[in-house]
Amino acid sequence: CDCIIALSENWRAYFSSITDGPDVVVVPNPVEPPSLMDVETDGKIHMLYLGLLTEAKGIYDLLDVINEGKNEYKGKLLFHVGGNGEVEQLQRKIRECGLEDVVAYEGWLDGERKSRLMNKCSIYVLPSYHEGLPVSILEAMSYGEYIVSTEVGGIPEVVGKDVGLLIKPGERKSLKNALDSIVYGVSQLPDRGQISRHAEQYLPDKIALKLKEIYSKYL
Repeated sequence: CDCIIALSENWRAYFSSITDGPDVVVVPNPVEPPSLMDVETDGKIHMLYLGLLTEAKGIYDLLDVINEGKNEYKGKLLFHVGGNGEVEQLQRKIRECGLEDVVAYEGWLDGERKSRLMNKCSIYVLPSYHEGLPVSILEAMSYGEYIVSTEVGGIPEVVGKDVGLLIKPGERKSLKNALDSIVYGVSQLPDRGQISRHAEQYLPDKIALKLKEIYSKYL
């Protein structure tokens, strides 16, 4: 082939290392423009996880961390979990740890339900062990959500200190410290508008221009 399109610089470097000849260019995933709406407030910090419910995504690390601080988090924090996969295992862990007051499993989210939670939540958490460039992070940023994630794949290329906080995968203490600093107001979070403006480069019209440049070069 003449050209390989990679999602991030991390993957561009990998494909370049195993090929000899094709150009390798970066075009990140596009995300739909956010559907902004007014949502009710209740004084709690609402956090969100969207994705496959599996150990590799770090969801059980997250539940363990929340369980550790559940008494302090109660009434201050509500964590919304959306996705499919190991649903029964997730719900069983929530029951066994008594996390019903601080964790809500929302099922698979799309359409207006997804947009409403994106607007309601101010923090997006994805403590994955392996990733390319998660669309969910780009979506959350487009809604102005502050990102707490891990230093894997292309995530460090899009989540700088001005829009989020990154830890090493599996470091539960660091994850707990990150959540605590947010819940107790130690970390001064950026304005949601600042985060959403940072995500504008991943909207479809911007990505379309990059694709047009690539096609124009080879056609």
